[in-house]
Amino acid sequence: MRCLKSYFQPFVEDVYGTILESYTKYPLGSYVYMLEILVTVYYANPQFTVYISTLYNKILEISFIHLSSIEKI
Repeated sequence: MRCLKSYFQPFVEDVYGTILESYTKYPLGSYVYMLEILVTVYYANPQFTVYISTLYNKILEISFIHLSSIEKI
C-alpha cells in the first residue's frame, strides 16, 4: 500500500471493508498496522477521509470492547 500509492488507490474502499470485517472477528495488531498505513498514505486525500475516519473510530470501539472483555477473565 505504501509503495504503490496511486496504483493502490482503487482498492482503498475494499481494504476498508476487509480490515473492518477481519478485525471484528480477529482483533490482531496487523489490521491496526494496515489502518496506520491507510492513515499515513491516504488520509490527506479527501476522497478517503471519511472512510479512514470511520474505520479508525470503529477499530477503536472494537478494541475497547475486546479489552474490557479481557479484564473480566
